[in-house]
Amino acid sequence: MTRMLYRLRNAARLALARLRAHWARAMGAQVAPKCLLGKGVRIDRPWTVQIGTRCVLEPLVWLNVVADDAVVCVGEHTFIGRGTELGVLESVRIGSHVLIGPGVFITDHQHRIERRAKLGGDHRNAQLRARLNMQLVDVFFPRRGQASINSHGHLGHFLQ
Repeated sequence: MTRMLYRLRNAARLALARLRAHWARAMGAQVAPKCLLGKGVRIDRPWTVQIGTRCVLEPLVWLNVVADDAVVCVGEHTFIGRGTELGVLESVRIGSHVLIGPGVFITDHQHRIERRAKLGGDHRNAQLRARLNMQLVDVFFPRRGQASINSHGHLGHFLQ
């Protein structure tokens, strides 16, 4: 009995995730088949977004598109973890077979913050350069260092 309830619950979650993908498609996003959008996924200006086949956007992912002519492309078989935010002014392209962990912030602009500026307290906001499908974007983490992400989703971390 417990196993049957577990299977029903998972089937309902899958159906709701696919229904959210259909809703995003109805709002103008180009969402390929078999994509899963978690609860609370927010897509600003959905007509600027393209999501490839079999992508998973976990709950609370925010595609924060600032401009009507911006472009957000997510490749096939890509996983974007819970609470991740993409801040897009012009263009962010994420390659195929990429895994982005939870709580990551990716942007193509700097919000008028200088490269070596402190953002309050003793915490330094390290700017990491990420290479996603031949395009450089800034990734902000709370620790100091530099990293690169290639189109296969491999992360190389270098402390400064």
